[in-house]
Amino acid sequence: MAKIKKIIFSIVIFTLLFILSGVVLAEKVVTPAGVKIKGIARVDFSGGRSFSNPIETVVPQIYGITLSPLNLYSTVLKSQAYYFPHHVENVGNGTDIISFKVDGLNKGWQARFIIDENGNGIHEESETEAIKDSLKLSEGGKISFFLEVSTQQHLQTGSTSNVTIRLSSSGSDGPAYTGSNGNIYGGDDALSTTDRVLLL
Repeated sequence: MAKIKKIIFSIVIFTLLFILSGVVLAEKVVTPAGVKIKGIARVDFSGGRSFSNPIETVVPQIYGITLSPLNLYSTVLKSQAYYFPHHVENVGNGTDIISFKVDGLNKGWQARFIIDENGNGIHEESETEAIKDSLKLSEGGKISFFLEVSTQQHLQTGSTSNVTIRLSSSGSDGPAYTGSNGNIYGGDDALSTTDRVLLL
């Protein structure tokens, strides 16, 4: 009976260590997708020591993106465009393709995405490269961009519009959960924020 208990105890300890190591990897997302992890189980008992067959697992891709800042507000003149500064970061463990979409514009308003080339949050005349539909971000990659909002001349002073930014990841990997670092992984990997603009 003592031998059996010792064997069971060793197996339980190994299982717990294996599970805990997997949780740490999943929450911190430090191991790149595609990496092979190999190991064996060892069981000690009074009559000797036994080893399992080699165990190999391939780290799956964990998708995750963050968007900041959220829910901005500003005013704009008819003759000007306003540039809301935002950042998107790939906090997953592999290359991802992020899709960009604008939603909720009122009639007479226009919007598009412009890359913030120097990442300072201040739009400069030389920054004109538009994000059409999507862009590729490597693991840990971050892109700064502007939501450019402008109006047509016929709009009246005091007109307003909410502009919703919708970003989505190229992958979906099961139910969403929050890691120990505060980032959200899994799920549909879609984020949104709504900026509001007032015409002066």
